[in-house]
Amino acid sequence: MGTETDYGFLLLVSHAATIVWLFTLIRHFRGEYFYFFLFSNCSNIAGLILWALFSYNTNLVMLFFAFLLIPAVENQFLKNSREKLIYLVAVTTVTLVLFPVNSPFVAVSLVLFIYLFLSLSFTRKIILSVAFSAEINLIHSLLLFYCLSIVVKIYNGLIGPGFGYYNFMVFQIINIIMGIIFTFVTPDTKVFKIKI
Repeated sequence: MGTETDYGFLLLVSHAATIVWLFTLIRHFRGEYFYFFLFSNCSNIAGLILWALFSYNTNLVMLFFAFLLIPAVENQFLKNSREKLIYLVAVTTVTLVLFPVNSPFVAVSLVLFIYLFLSLSFTRKIILSVAFSAEINLIHSLLLFYCLSIVVKIYNGLIGPGFGYYNFMVFQIINIIMGIIFTFVTPDTKVFKIKI
């Protein structure tokens, strides 16, 4: 991991990210992407607690909340309470089945595919908005960038040099910057009209 100073700085940045994303959550309360920010924040907080207190591998926590991001983005995916309950039970079951296996590669690979799906979902929203309304909503572009940054982080961890200190720090700083941006940007903030 590095020196004790590195460890202290890592904890400081992680706490800062959590605080920033709490403000984001408050800003988007009851908004269109409230649950996206809620589950993202829960993942960060739960992961930080497990890692700091128990030195526990947080990949399964990240996977559990990543699964919950799908219906948070695709609102029409689950139409009623029964479907939502079935989905929650299925997600919990998958997480618990993977718990004794505790394979970081499997869990992180699944998270990678989920964020690829979310990236495609936001890309589709942008394309449909351009096609039918001749406009681009700023928040869709920012959410796409955010999801792609996580894809790059995970891919870098799986294929590249691994989840090292500097890899983690770079993306935590990006995470803080995006949290600050989302504190000010909502679906109503800015829509770019396209003249054809």
